[in-house]
Amino acid sequence: MSLNCNGSSDVFAFTGRIENVGTTNQNFLDADPEAPLARDMSTAASAWWVCVASRPARVKPRERRKPPRRAPSSLPGPDLSAPPKTHASRRQVLAFLALVTSGSSRKAVAGCDATANPPPVVDIAATLEQARELYGTGRLDEAAFVLVTAISFASGCDSLNSVPPRLDPASASSAVPLLKLLGDIYTDQLRWDDAIATYTLAIDSGGALNARGAFFGRANASEGKALQMSRLDEKNTTSADALYTQAVMDYTLCLGDTDTLNSTVTYATSLEKATITFERARALGALRRWADAKRDYETAAGLFLSGRDKKKSDIATAQAAFCAFEDGDLLGATHTLEALSLRLYSSDVRAALVAAYYKAGDFTKAESLWLDLCQLQGAQCGKYSNEKWLLEYRQWTPGVVRGMQDFLGMR
Repeated sequence: MSLNCNGSSDVFAFTGRIENVGTTNQNFLDADPEAPLARDMSTAASAWWVCVASRPARVKPRERRKPPRRAPSSLPGPDLSAPPKTHASRRQVLAFLALVTSGSSRKAVAGCDATANPPPVVDIAATLEQARELYGTGRLDEAAFVLVTAISFASGCDSLNSVPPRLDPASASSAVPLLKLLGDIYTDQLRWDDAIATYTLAIDSGGALNARGAFFGRANASEGKALQMSRLDEKNTTSADALYTQAVMDYTLCLGDTDTLNSTVTYATSLEKATITFERARALGALRRWADAKRDYETAAGLFLSGRDKKKSDIATAQAAFCAFEDGDLLGATHTLEALSLRLYSSDVRAALVAAYYKAGDFTKAESLWLDLCQLQGAQCGKYSNEKWLLEYRQWTPGVVRGMQDFLGMR
């Protein structure tokens, strides 16, 4: 047998007789008297030792040297006088708008020439796709620029600097999807007045059925502005209440609860209607119309459950209990919160139940439940003395918040 010592996994290549291994091994032992342990090795191990011992010494690798330094390039450096990259996005947007127009009117896009013949024709679907892509990545200013410019092209190029954009009556209905998305962007930017005006233009241009999403958006924007006004002047609620009333009306129109819309508005799932009903309940709660709010929250809870969104259904049920508390139905609120506390691992529900027990005069139950809930992981018992946190973050109603403060003050 011959030895294959080239480092491959197949050490032995059986090309000869077995005696050859013994002879080679014996010659090695005779030549290396300093290795007595090798005599006790098996034939295979001794043969592998032969391979290792007979390998040539490793060659020391050559030391690497750095390449010689080259002469500096003669190419010109960057132009520091060039405009910043923030303007490039605008140019890209204009280039896109040139692509979404059709026919010979493309030539007129860059200058927005209202006298172009034929006038600019904007591809609504392509514009929406581009604007939604910018919107989805948080580039709100650029998305708004795309929409305003596209609307301007469709309206004779005279509304680039007006909010909301001015519309040509002949092209108003086709611009409704653009206006609705533009209103969404203004809402995300907390530009409440601009959002409300833009949604209103979409509604006036497209009619109630085509602009149903604009009703929902305008209601959201109205609530945002109302909340901002109430924070600035907590004592004077007249202006905020007017906005909340407008929001309730818009949610109602969005739901199709009027004779003009009831037979035409349809929903893909109950979750869509549940969301609108839930939002209307919040607006009703802001108006302190607790019985109406409770009814909407209970309806939303059932719709969420039909859509298999159990978490939101439980949230709506808890809010309905808070409204019952505010409306004087302390027993009903307590029963609802007790049922939720048995099903949910929620310190918040239990804390509200503590307030209900204390309000009902059951101080022993309130104290016992409070001690138990503070043992729950993440209970944050120390935060329940913060009224602002309870009202704005936990979405508690004012009466439940006062009940909790009374209980903590008693302790």
